[in-house]
Amino acid sequence: MASLATESGQASPGPGRIVVCGGGIIGAATSFYLAQLGVGASVTLVEREGVACAASGKAGGFLALDWCDRTALRPLARASFPLHAQLAQQFGAERIGYRSMSTYAFAGVQEAAMSISGELSESGADAPSAVQHDPPSWVDGHVTHSHFLGSGPTVAQVHPGHLTHALVDSATSQGTTLLLATVTGLERGEQGQVTGVHITDSAGSRVLAADVVVVAMGPWSDAAAATWGVQLPRITGEKYHSVVFQPRTPVGADACFTTFKHSDGREEAPEVYPRPDGTVYICGGLDHTPLPAGPAEVTVDAGLCHSLSVFAGSVASQLQGAPVLAQQACYLPISPDGFPVIGPVPHTPGLFVATGHKEWGILNGPATGKALAELIVTGKSSTVDLELYSPARFMASKMQPLQG
Repeated sequence: MASLATESGQASPGPGRIVVCGGGIIGAATSFYLAQLGVGASVTLVEREGVACAASGKAGGFLALDWCDRTALRPLARASFPLHAQLAQQFGAERIGYRSMSTYAFAGVQEAAMSISGELSESGADAPSAVQHDPPSWVDGHVTHSHFLGSGPTVAQVHPGHLTHALVDSATSQGTTLLLATVTGLERGEQGQVTGVHITDSAGSRVLAADVVVVAMGPWSDAAAATWGVQLPRITGEKYHSVVFQPRTPVGADACFTTFKHSDGREEAPEVYPRPDGTVYICGGLDHTPLPAGPAEVTVDAGLCHSLSVFAGSVASQLQGAPVLAQQACYLPISPDGFPVIGPVPHTPGLFVATGHKEWGILNGPATGKALAELIVTGKSSTVDLELYSPARFMASKMQPLQG
């Protein structure tokens, strides 16, 4: 198999046997774009629980072209936002829950007599501009301040789980193998290069030959790699809860970034995403519970979900007492500097990593997968310069974490 020069200057194998570890949005997008490059039959996507079983199945799916412009995420977000529109055209917007949205920020209280500062939530503050404006008509509850953040071609949404499944379905239709198994180790040759992975599934334990391995396991990426004898940048998980409601009548396509004060004085910052299927997704409920061993062990705090229900009923009459379709929790993967870690792993030829996308993982999933697929197959990414997000930035000899 030929060697190709990568963007980091080290040798990287050309197309060969490729194993992608992780069935979330990043692993799914990488597998999809590898198939689009014609090597789908050489790819095995390994997932231990199920496709989109963690954050990629429980996230909100908000998309923005320019909300990351003031950060190091700008190149990735600018490349990824239009890819979502392309995927909606390819898969069908209805199938993946894709549409444009309007965006608002508001402050609300549980009881009408209460007051709150009305400052924009942390996420809403990412918007390029905000003007005072009444909230959407369906937000008819205890709202004290409201701003309009924008609408039209620069903000949209997608259903993360539906998109992730569509990417995997397309990849498997082009020859990719989806394997439900746990990767337990890494096989390496005399020069330290990847030669395969150890897996365990219902059939037992065995070695799956590979020339390239991609670690895309979200907040579990570095812990898994450590058991393989590979050191990755430390990836932590930040846990959030979400509740999905079925309002009596559909509400508008209005994403809302909020601050909310409960009657006991507690404040939180829920985010609200009405979906094309008529449901309303609300997330928040930060929980400091440590990351468990795997997605199947993630627990749900009923109290935090109840707080989100109180918020919903306080700000919108259509959500007061609305049936709850899901109460769930997930961990967002976070790198030491808060920015994604994407690219070849130093000192282990053939090993790549893609994780640490934090709250923008769904937005930046397609560009991450496409850029990484290009790097693996051709030795260079034309979608995004991945050198900016290289794991090598955390090496002791060149510690240069990204800023801003």
